[in-house]
Amino acid sequence: DTWAGSANASTILNTTIQSKLSAGTNVTISTAGSGTDVGNIAVNSSIVTGAMASDATLTLKASQNISLSTGVLVDATQSGNTHKLNVVLQSNTSDGTTSGAVSMASGSAIKSNGGEIYIGGGSATVTSAAGNAVPSGSAYSPTSPSIPASPGISLTTATVNAAGGDITLKGQSGDTANGVGVLLMSGSVV
Repeated sequence: DTWAGSANASTILNTTIQSKLSAGTNVTISTAGSGTDVGNIAVNSSIVTGAMASDATLTLKASQNISLSTGVLVDATQSGNTHKLNVVLQSNTSDGTTSGAVSMASGSAIKSNGGEIYIGGGSATVTSAAGNAVPSGSAYSPTSPSIPASPGISLTTATVNAAGGDITLKGQSGDTANGVGVLLMSGSVV
């Protein structure tokens, strides 16, 4: 199932996404950055699957930034689940130079139960080993005095665990002097 954000703020309930993924249905959520919104995706509630009917893929495609809030989980390891959840976070699909970063706040986690986890950016895609369309470019953060190192991907006390599946993190900073593409802070685990 695919959901595309409207011209203004859109909300999709985590329970709706959980239900689809638990049924083994692939879910794609995208933004276009039109209307009053710039095209960010903020995951503010946990997405925890039940025992999935089959492997599935959760794809978040944002015109600009993607963020997982404090304590938010994307988790396929509960309820005796034996299937994989592939997770693709694709920021900066507008290929802009203003913003397109991915951030995971304190206590947030992605646990795929053996599915691939791919975090990157840009509009162009390639096919991954698992057969998913994944971004061929990097999540991007412009140079900003308010964001030290301006990381394209930042994890703050966060966890990314594929339990044997592939993990790819592709980040780029606009700060060519002091920038960091991928920043793991405060005990983050990959």
